[in-house]
Amino acid sequence: MKSKLIIGAILLVAFNCTAQYTKLYDFDSINGRLPRCTLFSYGSFLYGITNNGGLHDDGVIFKLMPDGTSFTKLHDFISNSTDGYDPEGSLISVDSFLFGMTTAGGFNNMGTIFKIKPDGTGYLKIFDFTGYPNGGYPGGSLIFDGTFLYGVTVSEGLYFQGSIFKIKPDGTGYVNIYNFGGTTTDGKGANSLITDGTFLYGTTYSGGTNDLGIIYKIKLDGTGYSNFFNFSGSLNGRHPSNLYYDGTFLYGTTASGGSNNYGTSYKVKPDGTGYLMLVDFTGGIIGGCPFGSLFYDGTYVYGGTGCGGANNKGIVYKIKADGTGNAKIIDYDGTNGTSSWGNFISIGNFLYGTTVSGGISNNGTIFKIDISTGIKENNLTYNIFISPNPTNGIFTISAENLKMESVTIYNVLGEIVYQLPNFQINTSSNFQIDLTNQPNGIYFINLKTEQGIVSKKIIINK
Repeated sequence: MKSKLIIGAILLVAFNCTAQYTKLYDFDSINGRLPRCTLFSYGSFLYGITNNGGLHDDGVIFKLMPDGTSFTKLHDFISNSTDGYDPEGSLISVDSFLFGMTTAGGFNNMGTIFKIKPDGTGYLKIFDFTGYPNGGYPGGSLIFDGTFLYGVTVSEGLYFQGSIFKIKPDGTGYVNIYNFGGTTTDGKGANSLITDGTFLYGTTYSGGTNDLGIIYKIKLDGTGYSNFFNFSGSLNGRHPSNLYYDGTFLYGTTASGGSNNYGTSYKVKPDGTGYLMLVDFTGGIIGGCPFGSLFYDGTYVYGGTGCGGANNKGIVYKIKADGTGNAKIIDYDGTNGTSSWGNFISIGNFLYGTTVSGGISNNGTIFKIDISTGIKENNLTYNIFISPNPTNGIFTISAENLKMESVTIYNVLGEIVYQLPNFQINTSSNFQIDLTNQPNGIYFINLKTEQGIVSKKIIINK
């Protein structure tokens, strides 16, 4: 589908707010290096993986507190083991386990799916990729719809260009729901998936009409595949990364392309219309080569770059969703990190992320940035789960062995749109909420529990 191109503001206001930035941890090779992951918040800890480093330089799983203390290495991967190595993407939680993938190793040396308990015990490989026909070398992160885990492989599969798959958390029921390469305009090199509860959305690094990458969608059952946006280079970028969805628009970045060939950030509707280039990077002082996905807090879209800035080591920037208000938040200088490759998560007034290199030993860092605008989710879970998310307005809140006292839901303006006092909450801590009377968009749920207040974000898309 051809989309009308609307060019937004292209320049970043060049100012730094270095006081907003706090480096929490320097990787030191033994505890991991090259953290290209997105951090994952579970209970009181942040969890992540590194692609390399550890005892065997094959990657690790780690956790630390949001204030940077209590760093603990949970698992060392090793290349001569059938458990897999070189983990990729981020972790997710299902039934009190953390799940992830490795890009190599396993019985066929084509990658694995694994799970591990949050305390580092119980590591178990649940699946070995075989190449043809089920795909090999998985990329990005898994997602979960309540029944199946979904993910992508970047090669092999039926046409040797990768696949989209689903599998149950116990390792059974694996099936490819789509094989890339079946058409001449198909994508190649798939990135992480996201879902709105009906469709899966994703990008590919290359392939498509111009062989520069695409955005696609497909239903959870594997039907309804559509390649609805083709990147074209100088006009709108090339080589897209992961997506973020706010219920109306998909947000993303391209690593290169645009009018200056330093990449772009953009938004587009899930039908391919409404494309808006948010930033057309120029390199130099305002940054370039953006990697990872964007994050939207209802006021600003946040992102990072892999090059450019005052020190040519990348920046963190923000921009309003209409393409105005561009501002550089931080210049990486090496000591505080170099190059953002992962994605951000929010906890309270802070964004948390990683740099792929830099820091004391040049092995990467973990950091937080105080953004202090709008309503935020704190990502504390206490084993609280909200599904589906995104939702059509009807969703379930469940908690494991935790008393819920009240629920208050706000829109992005801070207005209360729903309240549920404790005497109306089912003591089973598993109850359904109906917000179908609210418009599409981002909402914030404050859950008062016996252990504190949990703030979570939910997206309504009807």
